Amino acid sequence: MSHGAGSGPRKATILQLVFMTYAVICSGPYGLEEMVSASGPGLTMLVLLVLPVVYAAPISLACAELSARFPIEGGYYRWVRMAFGDFVGYTAAWLVWLTMFATNAAFAVLFSNYLRYFVPDLSPTAHFWVAVALVWMGVAFNYRGISLVGSASVVLTVLIFIPFLLLTLFGLLKWRMSPFVPFIPPGKPLGLALSDGFLIAMWLYGGFEKMTVSAEEVEDPARAFLIQRLSRFYDFQGLFRWKRKFNPEFEDRYLIYPHALALPRIALALVRAQSPGGLRSYFRREEPNGREGHGSGGASEPATAGDAA
Repeated sequence: MSHGAGSGPRKATILQLVFMTYAVICSGPYGLEEMVSASGPGLTMLVLLVLPVVYAAPISLACAELSARFPIEGGYYRWVRMAFGDFVGYTAAWLVWLTMFATNAAFAVLFSNYLRYFVPDLSPTAHFWVAVALVWMGVAFNYRGISLVGSASVVLTVLIFIPFLLLTLFGLLKWRMSPFVPFIPPGKPLGLALSDGFLIAMWLYGGFEKMTVSAEEVEDPARAFLIQRLSRFYDFQGLFRWKRKFNPEFEDRYLIYPHALALPRIALALVRAQSPGGLRSYFRREEPNGREGHGSGGASEPATAGDAA
């Protein structure tokens, strides 16, 4: 894959990262049919609502924190190796490789199974080669680079969403009964119904750590977002370039606060420390003659020596 002179491989954007994460984790509600029939619609809904909070969210937050602190190629394998040594790191990489190998094969077989709804006469041999072709198509995309994989993930995920959004809309228009009834299949013990569907739900919500393997190939989303959204109020990029001229040593800094309710007061204090004019000074319109206006048609204040500085 060719790149411009002096430029490295293209990195994935934050939009591509979001869609790739969804594609890696589940790529759609595949497997839900078995879960509903095994656990019942009510228990399935309950598990799907609770499991993200107690299982998926902690994993995703841990991966996000580690990716921000150690954005290195290899992701979770490198983190485990750094923390526990070579043997544990190798074991973790080997076990996850086996998991991904089985998962990719499962998705390929699911795709071929769904294809039989449209091609009922699909032979076992054709079923096999369709699955093989799908696997090697994914290999070819990954070989071309993460940027192409990200773009393909966006397009394919949108195409997946369209029929499900239409089916959801039609289902809401025809809604006549509670989705929680029956809670479990009649005559089936609660423990058995839960165990039959719980592993499927964990499979659907697992996999956040898989995207960390490519952490070094993703643009810094937090810094890019701040520069893009807040550049109208403050020249973060210009200040960063100016500081780099003095070859500083950048260190991590942490903000410790008692609880989340204190964050608005902390943000206001930071604004006041940064600008003596307070929060309102960030929203004043700077005019070409050096004056700061308060909006279209409003009065303006004369520039002072402090303003010029």
